[in-house]
Amino acid sequence: MSQRPAIPIGLWMVFLFAACGPPSQADLRAWRESKSIDKLTEVLLDRDAETELRASASKALIEIGPEAIPKLISALPFEQYDFWVNGYFLESLTELGGPAVAEALSEELIAGSGNEYSILGSLEKMGRPEALPGVLHLVRTEKNETVLKRAIRVLAALGDSHDPQVLEAMDRHLKGDDRKVSQVAAKALGSLGGAGAAEVLASSLSSLEWVADPLVGIGLPAVGVLKPLLQEIPCDGYFGFCGKAAVLLDRIGAADGLEPLLQLAEAHGQEIRGCRGRVAAAVLALDLDLNAISDPRLPSALMNGLQRSDPEDRAKAMEYFLVLAEKEGMETLLQRFSEIFQTDPTEKESDVFQWFETRKSWDWLVQTPELTLWAMVHAAHRRLDGMRVQDQKELAKTGVLAAKAARRTPEHFHEVTPYLIRILGDNTPLEYVDGESWIPLGVETSPAEEAAKALNRFPQSIISLPLVAALGSSNPKIRSQAKKAIDPNERLARLALHRALRHSNSELRAGAVEVLAAAKDSKVLDWIQDLAADPEASVREAVARALEQGKP
Repeated sequence: MSQRPAIPIGLWMVFLFAACGPPSQADLRAWRESKSIDKLTEVLLDRDAETELRASASKALIEIGPEAIPKLISALPFEQYDFWVNGYFLESLTELGGPAVAEALSEELIAGSGNEYSILGSLEKMGRPEALPGVLHLVRTEKNETVLKRAIRVLAALGDSHDPQVLEAMDRHLKGDDRKVSQVAAKALGSLGGAGAAEVLASSLSSLEWVADPLVGIGLPAVGVLKPLLQEIPCDGYFGFCGKAAVLLDRIGAADGLEPLLQLAEAHGQEIRGCRGRVAAAVLALDLDLNAISDPRLPSALMNGLQRSDPEDRAKAMEYFLVLAEKEGMETLLQRFSEIFQTDPTEKESDVFQWFETRKSWDWLVQTPELTLWAMVHAAHRRLDGMRVQDQKELAKTGVLAAKAARRTPEHFHEVTPYLIRILGDNTPLEYVDGESWIPLGVETSPAEEAAKALNRFPQSIISLPLVAALGSSNPKIRSQAKKAIDPNERLARLALHRALRHSNSELRAGAVEVLAAAKDSKVLDWIQDLAADPEASVREAVARALEQGKP
């Protein structure tokens, strides 16, 4: 007896719909509730079904959950269905997920169903390592560039950074002739991470510029790979292994990369030529601990970077100067760095400061927001007692610059306020000269004026205490400016002024009386009255004026 030929499922659906009509949304809901997986799958795979019905069938199967997976897998391969069916079919499998689905989709990639790009997207979303064999197969054999690039990205998402098969497949495309595919492979290795990926990337460091960012992205695992490359001398500027490794260690900021960089900067001087400044800057880019900061080789390494002609190199070295200053303290750091100049200890700060002035660095410095606090602190150190400054105009210029810098960095007001107060007494008039754009053309100013402007931008709660202390300054100009800047109605200022009334410094007592006289709180008159018999005439006179001013 002959066997009856099988009738395709689609033809059965035609007969069914002809007899009973297409299923309704109500039918689908009933099938979902009764978990009629076979019926829902028939609708999902019917090329003649309406899109809305197919979408509803897909949603119902997803809601049923893992029980639907075996039926859907048995309906593979994709190649027997058209584009519209495969979209919802693949979506259903993707949302259900699980190892069995990943393995089935991996087999589809190996078989070459023609739906590779979409399957890769689903596998990336699922993130199941069971699909790795199919993805690896595609990375090794695919000719279509668009599909290949997606396969490489998915391989990085699913693969293990210790898997030699994954690394070998990536390396082949990294070193391949297709530039775009090579760039994708570099990024994929960066996202894969680990020392293995770093080794593959570093092997192309001298020939492929696009491996640098992925190496930096890998971070600390790349340090152990890059450190040996520092010994590749001659450095050949930025283009050899040594120079590029130094730059990358700089960017990664790894503390255990400090020692080889210091050794390189110290031992190979002229040999490393073009990358010398970068190596010096790289030394300071690292996350330095206190032990590293005390290394005596650091100042000379930094100065190499500061003497670079490239403004970006100088900016980088200066930035790390500030990093060190925050860790060690500016005064201690200046003493260490000034030893390079072998100057008289009483003029250390001045000579360091002059070094930058002679190189016309100020205009560049003030354009670098991260370094403005550095400029501010230096200007204050120029005013330390006992400093021998020859040119009052130069001193005033640096004061103006420092105050302008402080106005651009209000987040540093805690550190900045004491230094601004020190230049409140410098009224040296200055105007636009010598093309220095930080003083606008036709505008006359002074350090004191700029410092006052900066202080006005800071919260009274922060500046009140140091300003009250400034009322006792030996410089009458500072005392005068401080009186103008204090708000006696601010709570902390009023408390500080109250305490100042009992201070041993008569200038401070008199200044506190004058400022409190402007307060709106009537009880301050009682505080002032207590000083009516003060032994100092200047204080008694200030009390008399204040009480006269406070009369109704």
